[in-house]
Amino acid sequence: MKLSMKNQTLIIQVVKRVDAGSYECEIRNPISSNRSDPISLTVNYGPDYITFVPNSEKGEIDVKLKGSLTLECHVESYPPAQYIWQVNGTVNSAFSNNTYVIKNATQEDSGEYTCEAKNNVTNLSVSKSITVKVVENPSGGSNGSTLSGGAIAGIVIGVLAGVALIGGLIYFLFFRKTGGASEHHPTEHKSSAPNNSQTFSDSSPKMTEEVPYASVNFNAQKPAAKTQYPSSMDTVYSEIKK
Repeated sequence: MKLSMKNQTLIIQVVKRVDAGSYECEIRNPISSNRSDPISLTVNYGPDYITFVPNSEKGEIDVKLKGSLTLECHVESYPPAQYIWQVNGTVNSAFSNNTYVIKNATQEDSGEYTCEAKNNVTNLSVSKSITVKVVENPSGGSNGSTLSGGAIAGIVIGVLAGVALIGGLIYFLFFRKTGGASEHHPTEHKSSAPNNSQTFSDSSPKMTEEVPYASVNFNAQKPAAKTQYPSSMDTVYSEIKK
């Protein structure tokens, strides 16, 4: 805003929405003052900034079969905008405000819904579309995410492959263990036999060559009835084998 010389004129160079309101002019002199009647400034604008409620980033909303859905179209406009709803390109005159209601939804309610807002003073209009899908099991509303058929198939295949891999690993480990055990025992018997034969063959010559002898003395006594002195001591040799 700008005031001219002596403040007699107020100039709004670029009118904005916030400039709307009541304006007054006051005159003063050293003796008295007076104020003019208020004057109202109206700023017409819009429509713009159109949005849907509920909002969907993907532009799609799922509604349950036989369920209900309320679409609201919001814009910024003065004077208030007039609304026109279209379903798959056909105007539905039953809804002339910013709200569209679907009750007991059927498959015929699926399609593209377009909200058009128009300001009859500025002669400006704006529109926005959203897709409504009627499904038996909705995926959590407008903000929910769905898994495609390919994603589900990939998950199933991955699970089956994991189970098969685990089963094959168990099979391999089990039969490897049992097979190794069956081959281990014959090897032990074969390896032990030569060692035993070698031990005996190696030790036999030593036993033949090295024959230790021990001297054992026996005191031979005759029965007491004969009262004889003991006979001379005899030396007996015995062979001891290791």
